[in-house]
Amino acid sequence: MSTAVAFLLAQFLCVLFGAPVACRLAARGVSAIACLGAAYGAGALALTLEATVFSLLGIPWTAALLAAPLLAVSTSLCIRWQGTHLWPGAAGEPIHASFPVTAAGATATGLAILLLGLALVSSRATSVDFLLFWGVKAVRFAGAQGIDTGLLGSRYFAHGQPFYPPLLPATQA
Repeated sequence: MSTAVAFLLAQFLCVLFGAPVACRLAARGVSAIACLGAAYGAGALALTLEATVFSLLGIPWTAALLAAPLLAVSTSLCIRWQGTHLWPGAAGEPIHASFPVTAAGATATGLAILLLGLALVSSRATSVDFLLFWGVKAVRFAGAQGIDTGLLGSRYFAHGQPFYPPLLPATQA
């Protein structure tokens, strides 16, 4: 599987993890694009919280182990909340954004898609980790003037220890 496909699949999974939020907002008449954005944000937050709990408990990260609980919770909440509304008695008029809000949202969406496309066709798409973490690790390594053994030995970094230190952050540092 190519890196670009894996990256896009990971983004889609975030939407699935946050699907209950989209279901509730859709019942209020919120637009499909807004529901997708809210689902992505809620899913990313849920994944971040779950990954943090896994690190605190010393559970090694795997894609399947991280995805399974979130997909189960998301599916059960979507089934349970099907046809309900986010707020009691909220059925009624759909929510419509004003033109400036719509224009700002469309501009931000367009820029995000453009940046994603540039990342996927450039060398920055060689690893999802490069887009999200390697730069931060490089700064830590530079500040430590070498490989940051405090980071590598941290109990909160157990998920990364089998694969570190990677060459790219060390080189960037």
